[in-house]
Parts: sequence; structure tokens; C-alpha cells
Amino acid sequence: MQLDWAIYIARRVVDLISLWCARARERRLLSELDDHSLRDIGLTRSMARWESSRLFWQGEERVSRDWTIADHPKRKAAPKRRLARAKESAN
Repeated sequence: MQLDWAIYIARRVVDLISLWCARARERRLLSELDDHSLRDIGLTRSMARWESSRLFWQGEERVSRDWTIADHPKRKAAPKRRLARAKESAN
């Protein structure tokens, strides 16, 4: 019985350490990405900087929860002519 608990605890410790190593590696790699690569994955430079500055034991919080719409890149509005044509064709 005691051996089962020892094995269980040892496995949990190994799993936790490997998780921490993976987080540290991913955050280091994230900090090395250029702006083009960050745009490809839907992050801004400030979002990547925030995530990569976190410590390895800080996990599972999602970046998007802490960012408002003002922090995301602005989308271009559709030209008024195209909107007017779409309204005309709908009528």
C-alpha cells in the first residue's frame, strides 16, 4: 500500500516537472518569434511579451481573458460603396 502511494507521488512529481519544463521552453520560444509569426498565430507583440514573462509554474490562464478588444489589431471597415451595393442587392 505504501509503495503504491510512493509510486503515485513520484509520478506526479515527474509529470509536474516535465510540465514546468515544457512551459518554460514554450514561453522562451514564444519570446523569440518575429511579428509576422505572431500575427499568424493571432497574438500581438505585447500579448507574447506578457505570456513569455510569466514564471514557469504560472499556468492555464488564457491570454485572451486579460485583453480587451482595444488591445487587438483593428480590422479595416468595409468601404461604404460595397456596403451600399450589398444593401441594394438585398432589397
